[in-house]
Amino acid sequence: MSVGVFGFLAGFEHHNAEYPIPVLGLLHGRENAIDGAEGAERTELPYELRCGKAWLHTLSITCPQKKSLNAWESAALHSFERTGMHMYTIAIVGQKGGTGKTTVAQNLGVAATMGKQSVAIIDLDAQTSATNWGDRRASESPTVVSCQVARLRFVLEEARAKGVGWALLDTPGKNAEASIEAAKSADLVLVPVQPLINDIETLPALRDLLRVAGEKPAVVIVNNAPTRGDRHVHAQETARELGFGICPVVLYHRVAIHDGPLSGLGAQEYEPNGKAAQEIAQLYKFIKTLLHNHTGEKHGKTKAKAE
Repeated sequence: MSVGVFGFLAGFEHHNAEYPIPVLGLLHGRENAIDGAEGAERTELPYELRCGKAWLHTLSITCPQKKSLNAWESAALHSFERTGMHMYTIAIVGQKGGTGKTTVAQNLGVAATMGKQSVAIIDLDAQTSATNWGDRRASESPTVVSCQVARLRFVLEEARAKGVGWALLDTPGKNAEASIEAAKSADLVLVPVQPLINDIETLPALRDLLRVAGEKPAVVIVNNAPTRGDRHVHAQETARELGFGICPVVLYHRVAIHDGPLSGLGAQEYEPNGKAAQEIAQLYKFIKTLLHNHTGEKHGKTKAKAE
C-alpha cells in the first residue's frame, strides 16, 4: 500500500466479531466497538472543524459573494429545522457507470432516515436517476436534490444551515470534475464496485483523482456480488493492495435491491425482513461508526420541521 495515499489509512485490523475482515485506517489504528464504546480513544480534531465552522470559513474564502439557491433547490431543503449539529457529507464516486453508486446512495439514505437522521441525497448526475427515484417515493424523506456540480458548495451550505444531518453526494460515472468536487466536500468517500474486472481496473485512476481531491478517506464497497463463490474476496484484496479502505459489508445480488426502486423504495422498505435489508442495515451501522471515529462528532439529532 502506498503510504502517500490516504495518509491515516495505515494497516489496521479490526477484530470486532461482526466485522472480521481487515479494515484499513479510518479508525486511526485503535480498536473501537462498532457502535463506539464509551471512553473509546479517538483522535481529537480542532474545535472549529468538529463544529463545522471550518466549512463556513472555507466558503467565505472561495465564495466571497454568496449565491442564493434557486427556487427548486431551496424548496427541496425547506423541511429541515436547524439544530446546530455537525453535518456528515459522504461522496459516492466511481469512474464508470453501473457500479452501484445510486443504489448505495438510495439505500444508505433510507437506512439513515430510518435511523432518525435528516438526510439529503444530492444528485450530481445528469441522468437524474436518484432524483427520479425520489419522485416515485410516497415518503418525502430522504430529500433528493438535483444539483449541477458548479452549485454543489451552495447547496451543501444551505443544507448545513437547514440542519441536514447526512448529505449523500451521488456522482455520475466517468466524470472527473464531479468526483473531485464531491470528494473535496466529503468527510468520507465511498467507492462501490462490482467484483468484475471492468470495475476493478478503474480503481487506480480513481485513486489518483482522490489524491487531487486531498486524499480524503475512501472505502471500497463490493456491490452486486454473486451469492456463491469468492469473487467479492478477490475484489476486496485487490482494492486493499491499491491503498483503499475496505468495507467488510458486502452487498450481494438481491431482488429487493433491483425491484425496490421501481416504486421508489429502498431494500429495507421493499422487503424489511429480507437479506438485502439486513446487509443495508449493517452498511449503515458501519458507515455511521466510521464517520463518528473520523470526525470526532457523535452525530446529534436533527428533525424535520412540522408542516
